[in-house]
Amino acid sequence: GDSRNISTWDFRSAMKPGLAIPRAHQGRILDIDYNPNRPYHLASAGEDMVARFWDLRNPSRPINQLGGHTHWIWQIRFNRYHDQLLLTAGTDSVVNLWSIVSASSAPVGELEGTGSTSEKEGDKRIKKYEDHRDSVYSVAWSSDAWVFASLSYDGTVVVNNVPQSEKY
Repeated sequence: GDSRNISTWDFRSAMKPGLAIPRAHQGRILDIDYNPNRPYHLASAGEDMVARFWDLRNPSRPINQLGGHTHWIWQIRFNRYHDQLLLTAGTDSVVNLWSIVSASSAPVGELEGTGSTSEKEGDKRIKKYEDHRDSVYSVAWSSDAWVFASLSYDGTVVVNNVPQSEKY
């Protein structure tokens, strides 16, 4: 199949194909993550340097998309406790921490500090982490909702915290 497409399968019905999103990205898709609190929302990332957010109930176009990288986005991860927080890691040696209110399970405008009235108005990059000297291939959230780690090609592991100003 085309690695630019997103495809799902329904395991309840003998592995029949489910939903398909053709040409979800301009280049190959390198990672997908489901929102842990909204299972019909997923995020995808890839060679086109874009993270896209999809509502599988209406997959004709993404809910939102973000840049923020100058090379491939290798991994994308939702925070399982605060699903508006999202990490992207790329071959540009950057880890980005995002606040994605439009894909969050919290009602719009309810997140402290957003005051958002428009669905995409509160979406922003919180911080760009440039601690690595080589491509970042993995990011993971800790069991502590405010801590995450990243791993680069050269074996460097960096542990970071969500900025105090973003905690509630």
